Amino acid sequence: RLAGRNISNNMNQSIASSIQDDTKLSSKKDVFQAPLEGDPSSIDSDGLVSTRFRLAASRALTLYATMKGYEAVSGLFRDIWDSCAIQSEFFPHGPNEAAWKILEVAKCASIDCAAAFGGDVQAGPIPSFNDDSNNYMQGGGLHGLGGTARHGAMKGLSLDVARMFTQKVQVYPHHLEMIDFSRNTVLALILKIGFKAWIEQIRLCSFSGFAYRQLQVDVEFLKILLPHYVEEESAYMEELQAVLGDVVLNAGERCVDVECVGVTEYYDEARGKVLTPTSIAIGFLVEEEAAGKRGILGQFLIQDSTDNMNESTD
Repeated sequence: RLAGRNISNNMNQSIASSIQDDTKLSSKKDVFQAPLEGDPSSIDSDGLVSTRFRLAASRALTLYATMKGYEAVSGLFRDIWDSCAIQSEFFPHGPNEAAWKILEVAKCASIDCAAAFGGDVQAGPIPSFNDDSNNYMQGGGLHGLGGTARHGAMKGLSLDVARMFTQKVQVYPHHLEMIDFSRNTVLALILKIGFKAWIEQIRLCSFSGFAYRQLQVDVEFLKILLPHYVEEESAYMEELQAVLGDVVLNAGERCVDVECVGVTEYYDEARGKVLTPTSIAIGFLVEEEAAGKRGILGQFLIQDSTDNMNESTD
């Protein structure tokens, strides 16, 4: 990060020495901050050097986000091939391990970015799953999160209409675009790249009814926890929600059991109640929260800022 400032400083000091000038740049400026415009003592009086280094740093962050995005969903790639053809009369119990492994990578990246850019290591506090758990367990979870429960399957024309109104999201920034040097921006980019890669893998598969329902649970699980990693009020959150919606839509187009496509409420005879993908995800989180240290929440939830900063430096 000091490259831009160091090169400018070294060049200016060399010029100053050659003309017996003791003028030196102040070392208190920001890493990428350009010197005052029109300063004749600076080799970077027009700010071109600092701009080039900011652009190089932006590209490096994009490459980092790409690497982390593919790392996050690498487990899902294997899981799709193993589970897309599974036939079962039962409903999913919770999200796949590969789904919460995405958040495990997001947690590590969040800690790294907070150490590099400063600020909080999390976008929002750890959500409380017990407050509304009774409502979720009764099948009301999707409404509670602003979703719409569907009883009938989406077929033919309905899928085409849903595709027409899908929000188009730019995943990769242009190579000349300067991205914001912040934890929130980098985390959003990592997740968008990962989710888009997930979609591309889905397009290579056909899904059974059970595999489609499992993917619905995985997506709702991720939606519930996204505000812990990416600021809920930012434009990035809307983009991430749109890409996750596209994940389910693509899987639905490739589901061999057309009667379950788009259905988000179903009666589980074994449990004797109506379930939704959200209620299943919340039930899983409640169980893991009750398990305490024996559960897996600590692997992907950012528990404490100080502890995680120490973990990052170690």
